[in-house]
Amino acid sequence: STVSGLYSIGGVVGNNAGVLNDSYYAGEIKKIVNYTSIGGLIGFNSSSGSTNGCCVDSETIGVDRAIGSDQNSQSVKLLTSEDFGNSSSFNGWDFSETWSLPEAYVAGSYRPYLKHQTVQEVEIAISIEGEGLVSPSESTLQIVEGEYANLELTAVPDNTVFKGWYDENEELLSEDINFTL
Repeated sequence: STVSGLYSIGGVVGNNAGVLNDSYYAGEIKKIVNYTSIGGLIGFNSSSGSTNGCCVDSETIGVDRAIGSDQNSQSVKLLTSEDFGNSSSFNGWDFSETWSLPEAYVAGSYRPYLKHQTVQEVEIAISIEGEGLVSPSESTLQIVEGEYANLELTAVPDNTVFKGWYDENEELLSEDINFTL
């Protein structure tokens, strides 16, 4: 997801005067103006605002800090997209009862999700006519309910033509290269 605004812009909280526990933001922040209260997790953190076990994806947030303006000297862990796939990156998070991680990394979607959310496996079949090679060869994606996954296919040779998306009965779903299930 993308967050934008004029002031006190944060990926999770714009103006924090409470307690934020075990939370993360991995989307993008779009600055409309050059304002100091813009952060990847919290825009403005008041003297009564605190964070525990929070983190942001430093590669996706689009701003240079996790808390835009902080009056309470809180810390938020900066993780890489790859770090998000390792439960040990999340100090104090309960991965036995509360949180889970997808089993496969797919286009930056390797993010913790709450155990009560559904993980849907989507099987894809890739076929080609004639000479050529298509990658990746992975045939199953795991998508967390409410999230999305980008699938990028590379076809060789360069003159390969995309014909469409088909279901398991070989019925055409879409001829558009951008397709949402």
